[in-house]
Amino acid sequence: MPENSALSLSQLIGAPLHALIDAEAQAALTTRRFIEEVGFKRREPAEDSTLPVVASEEDEFGDLRVAKFRQERTGADGNPETVEVSVPVLALLPIPALQVKDAELDFFIKIVDTTTTKGTVNPEANAAGSGQPTAEEATPPGAPKLMDFKAAMGRDPSTSKGQRRMETQIKMKINLQQADLPSGLAKMLNVLDEGISSRRQE
Repeated sequence: MPENSALSLSQLIGAPLHALIDAEAQAALTTRRFIEEVGFKRREPAEDSTLPVVASEEDEFGDLRVAKFRQERTGADGNPETVEVSVPVLALLPIPALQVKDAELDFFIKIVDTTTTKGTVNPEANAAGSGQPTAEEATPPGAPKLMDFKAAMGRDPSTSKGQRRMETQIKMKINLQQADLPSGLAKMLNVLDEGISSRRQE
């Protein structure tokens, strides 16, 4: 960012916070895509089907993907028998779901200007002809003025003496943890556990 470019202090502080929130949103979408692609198989329409494709607001994942295998074991009568075991694939794999546990942001800000305003009304909205009162009209007499800082990214003052650091940096330390299990996902996993079955082969 050029030194002469100044933004509101709230914008500079809010930008990395917005990035963290956006990262968590992307992680949640990755979890959703994993559940859909690994745990379910889409139902393809039959080639001779004449039914029209109707758009639906419901998110249809399709049929549950199930892993089946056969196992030899000794039956209750002491004789060997073959059983077929069915296990939903999602019950076999850990579902990737991460969230930010805590984050430390370390950046240096240089204050380049200050402004004072009254009230909380956006003066740009009035300038656009919205009909809203100006800040002066909306502020009761004697109300304190609000101060806003105009700032730009500064350089790390801990740079060794005689060494000039040209770039500005934001140091971010982020700790991740397994996300809390949403209630809907917990119920789905319980249903998957109930879907684990074994059947004797004749």
